[in-house]
Amino acid sequence: MTIDLARRRWEQDGAKRPIATAMDFADGWLVLGAGTRLAKLERGEMSPRGRARLVALLAAAHRRPIEASPLRYVERALVAKCHGDVALAYMHIALSRLGKLAHPQDDARRLFMVDALMEEGVEPSAILKGLGFDPADRTLATNKYSPDQPRVPAGNGRPSGQWTGGDWIAATGASSAARPADVQVADASTTRGQEVMSDTSPTSIAYPGDFHDQVLQEELNWYRSTGAQCVSEVRLQINGVTARLDILCKAVSGLLLGVEIKTGDDPEFTLQQQIVYPHTLTGGLVSTPDAKATALGLLPGQPLPPFPIFFLMAPGPGLPYHVFGPKPYQ
Repeated sequence: MTIDLARRRWEQDGAKRPIATAMDFADGWLVLGAGTRLAKLERGEMSPRGRARLVALLAAAHRRPIEASPLRYVERALVAKCHGDVALAYMHIALSRLGKLAHPQDDARRLFMVDALMEEGVEPSAILKGLGFDPADRTLATNKYSPDQPRVPAGNGRPSGQWTGGDWIAATGASSAARPADVQVADASTTRGQEVMSDTSPTSIAYPGDFHDQVLQEELNWYRSTGAQCVSEVRLQINGVTARLDILCKAVSGLLLGVEIKTGDDPEFTLQQQIVYPHTLTGGLVSTPDAKATALGLLPGQPLPPFPIFFLMAPGPGLPYHVFGPKPYQ
């Protein structure tokens, strides 16, 4: 198929479709743009051909090469969706930081045409070269993801919601020492020079957290400026599993909301967060043992009402913040 034929197919079909600016799921497929199918797991894993195709499609959609880290999270999202853990799937999409299409119409058109070309036999490597990227310089993810990876237990009520890319971006001019290359970014942090355990995991270690703590304080100040009551470092529990949430607020309207801050180049959700967070949207399942929650009118140990958690991704000082939030129930 030539470019002209692909363009004609777009004009006859793709241009008439509604455009999804963020990755979503439809009929088991991960989709983007004008309904373009990005990937779907077969027998619980992705083939090398499917992975190469996914890299080419994402590169076309976002106008940049796709490194191993975001691709890893997209694959984890597919695995979670394959197991029926929709909320966890969207959490991993959030961590990919691929976000929304910057120029929806143009990006959806390019994505559609690239998909059409590959359907007609054009190799993903040729697509990348055509986009101006050298496939030899890109690191395709080769990791295999086990169907036994941690996921939210089934049977806990109605679906817990879906996470998608947000529109909010802020910037900071803060200065902070870069994290050591040999220390993994987790979620919690304290005084510089002290490494702390994340949640209850003995293996997830946070880097000395000047920057994380500053972002947390900035968020607390902003929410409090709106009249909200807020507490930080709140433990949330479900069925004996405990996760630590960075911020829990009660807005002037009386509604609860949470904020989880992830800093660094390649942050992870802890296992506990993957289990607990999806269920906060359901209500009646998650509680907190912390007495500090009484400042928000909550009783320790009692089930919390449904509330959303927003994920703030802050790569580093001077870089834009990206916020991801849950979709409303359909």
